Amino acid sequence: PHSSFMNKDFFQRMQNDTAGEFGGLGLEVASRDGQIIIITPIEDTPAFRAGVRAKDRIMEINHESIVGMSLDQAIEKMKGKNGSSVHIGVAREGTEGLKHFNIKREIIKINPVKYELVQENVAYVRLSQFQKRAADSVEAALKKLKAEAEKKGGLAGIVLDLRANPGGLLDQAVDISSLFLKEGL
Repeated sequence: PHSSFMNKDFFQRMQNDTAGEFGGLGLEVASRDGQIIIITPIEDTPAFRAGVRAKDRIMEINHESIVGMSLDQAIEKMKGKNGSSVHIGVAREGTEGLKHFNIKREIIKINPVKYELVQENVAYVRLSQFQKRAADSVEAALKKLKAEAEKKGGLAGIVLDLRANPGGLLDQAVDISSLFLKEGL
């Protein structure tokens, strides 16, 4: 485990992330084999719109190599004043050299739930993170989809898509599970 894992900054960052609003580029990153890997660019964020992709490896930030840098150090370098820009250079599989992106930082507001009715009677609900108020959002989405499906013969099923969901608040995970379980924890 990283020595600063349990420090105050970590908890503040976690609290900001699970509140559903923070400043930045809209990237989920991890450290693997000494490299900073993009897990996913969050939909509808500056990084997503710029064309950054999952599995891209960040090699430079503001034209400075980050080889050997810790994950926390790289994250600090990407942080900055809302509205300011940051340059990142990434290595992408199948592409020669680095791909360069100038991305303007902004407040990232994450709507954790996207939903639609599929084939007129199947509710599709995508949950990107178990953040604050996620259970309420899932419940509201299901109610809307159920009402829409009632006009076409009723709801035949539900698909709850949790792909690439990094987790989040335990109470929200429990509350969402309770929407689908008849009784018990």
